[in-house]
Amino acid sequence: MAIVVTWPLALHFRSEIVGVGGDDQLFMWNYWWVKHAIMDLKTNPFYTDYLFYPHRTGLFMHALMLLNGLLSIPLQYVMPLPAVFNIFILLSYVLSAFGVYLLAQRLTGDGRAAFIAGFIFASYVSAYMLYANIAAAQWVPFYLYFLLKAFDAKDGEPWLKNSLLAGIFLAACFFSDYYHFIGAFFFTLIVLSAYLVSKKLRPALIIKRLLPAVFVALPFVLPVALALLKAKSLYAWPDKQLFEKALATNSNVADLAGFFSPARANPLIGKLSFARLLTGMTPVDKFCYLGITAVFFSIYALKGKLEMKRGMWLAAAVFFLVMAAGPYPHLLGRQLPVPMPFKLFAFSGFFAQLRSPVRFVIYAMLAISVLAATGMARAFGKKPILFPLVLVLALVEYTAFQPVIDCSVPAVYRQIAADKGAQAVLEIPVSVRDGLEWTGEPYPYSYSFYYQTVHGKRLFGGYLSRVPQKTLWSYYNLPIMSTILEIADHNTSREFLQAAFKTDREAAPYFLDLFGLDYIVVHRIPPGKTGPDMSAIFTEQYLTNVLPLAKIYEDPGLAVYRTIHAPLRQTVIQAGTEPSTMYLYDGWINGQSDGQQGFAWATGKKSILLANMQQPGPNYGLGLELKAFDGTTDKRVDIGINGRYIATLSLNDNWNFYHVNIPAGLIKKGLNRIYFKPRQSAVAASVAMGILRPQFPMPYLAPHYPLYWEQNNAKFHHPRVSFALSWFSVGQTGNN
Repeated sequence: MAIVVTWPLALHFRSEIVGVGGDDQLFMWNYWWVKHAIMDLKTNPFYTDYLFYPHRTGLFMHALMLLNGLLSIPLQYVMPLPAVFNIFILLSYVLSAFGVYLLAQRLTGDGRAAFIAGFIFASYVSAYMLYANIAAAQWVPFYLYFLLKAFDAKDGEPWLKNSLLAGIFLAACFFSDYYHFIGAFFFTLIVLSAYLVSKKLRPALIIKRLLPAVFVALPFVLPVALALLKAKSLYAWPDKQLFEKALATNSNVADLAGFFSPARANPLIGKLSFARLLTGMTPVDKFCYLGITAVFFSIYALKGKLEMKRGMWLAAAVFFLVMAAGPYPHLLGRQLPVPMPFKLFAFSGFFAQLRSPVRFVIYAMLAISVLAATGMARAFGKKPILFPLVLVLALVEYTAFQPVIDCSVPAVYRQIAADKGAQAVLEIPVSVRDGLEWTGEPYPYSYSFYYQTVHGKRLFGGYLSRVPQKTLWSYYNLPIMSTILEIADHNTSREFLQAAFKTDREAAPYFLDLFGLDYIVVHRIPPGKTGPDMSAIFTEQYLTNVLPLAKIYEDPGLAVYRTIHAPLRQTVIQAGTEPSTMYLYDGWINGQSDGQQGFAWATGKKSILLANMQQPGPNYGLGLELKAFDGTTDKRVDIGINGRYIATLSLNDNWNFYHVNIPAGLIKKGLNRIYFKPRQSAVAASVAMGILRPQFPMPYLAPHYPLYWEQNNAKFHHPRVSFALSWFSVGQTGNN
């Protein structure tokens, strides 16, 4: 059936994938990134600067699918990435069916009922193949199967192995997608409650049999969970009122009418779908069809005395259906003013990041499939002839064919890949977004991330499940990139472009040198589109007027340029100037003046300065003009590069020049991060807004995010500062 529902994928297994050109190619990027980070870069796959360059962005809140990525590494050496991706998509279908089959078979003892239950759940999961992370739900039923086996073992029977296996599959849930881990967590609470209420096991025995599973999963889950909690504040919505408003109007909730609307991709009853009337941004988000077969036999299973096992699966089904409704129920696209239990979870830690409650329907369907199996087993025991009839009914109801997309790559990307000295690529249109917000181009053109798996260079912009706000908005503080985003936002007035041409031409040599931008790829007609993208065409005209470019490829829908620039032997930057906004990366309040010269205050625990060293050598040095803030007593500042300590400077309250040699072994080719850690900071009087630090939106964005702007603007009234920087130079020692 996995082959059938994805037909004709099997005919083009190496060049096409299940998808529509949205998130699907980003999930393919996940597989590549895990392999590239571990095998090629020898780095932590939970951090990347290959998207949202030059930022180093954490992937803890991204649907990375680390387990699939790790398992895919051997396959990526012997087959193309689309084929690897397809293998895991089909395995999700097969293993989801088998996991529910095991659960239902163990509960009912009827292989026929268990087979249909497995098919129903797998077919339901297949509707989420366009979201590969959600389709990877197969480990949840396996976790429940072994957990229940451990709990049901009688005194004297072996149970430890099953508990240990449950722990392994719980960790697998966590590293497949956080939704699956949360689903498994709630299932665990329901199972524990059922066994406690029924007094089937003593509390001490329940804990004894659960602990091995916890101890097996904990070493895998805990390090990532702690890092995730540490990073949570970076991803949180700026204000609870804003978040609550967004959540209240969230379109990714289960519409109550959707429980009765078949999948539009169903070849037999898809025409009966009324999905267009439902809440939801995409057909996948609208899908929550339960089906007559599963619902009827679930109700039939409740006939008679309700023993613990059936009651447990019923409770799980009801709980997850209620959770899927989100903070407020919706009916035919209209929100009903009835607060739901999900609202209680909205601000509790990690739950504040769950923007798609509808996905809890998957776990409701798991419970309904198992519960329905008990009803089918009862019916088949009385009338065996019902089995083929029910099987046909299930096939009619739940079969849905999934779309496929072509994953061919323009040959020019292999030419870019062959340029080993190139550092970064800019794709136009450029996406700068996550699952909640975006700047510039709103549509997630994920093909550019798939193309990166071929050329292997860093990309400006990006698309991840969650991205820190300072990363999303920081491009507005970069010359050239800010203009590109403005054009994408349809700001193409003559006055704006003329002003941008002047300032960006002056900044262009510094921009190219600092970030190593080597290639610009303009998709005049983006893949999957039939007509030209006007913002891409305007952006191309702007870039050819601002940057020194040489066109290396052109066809009606695509143009590729190579930038023309030589590395600057020495970089001298004055604080407060346009180029300084690129180099003073984080932890600075730029644009200050003492009446004689411009400077930037260092604020916070660490300030970062960027420098590109394309030819690392033993004679690189850093020149600085600094003075301490007179409100501090300990005026020492520790300096390092790329996370490694170099030296400590002792400042005073007057401007002085300092020179720091940079050890060759600490320099890497390309972008380097020089950090300053002051020993002490103190509260200063109000400072000039000047040029904002990268983590703050530009002033003209304030009307769109008033509460966010007001909160962060307040930090400038009485900031904590430590020292000031007037100018700096980076280059070979003889030129400093």
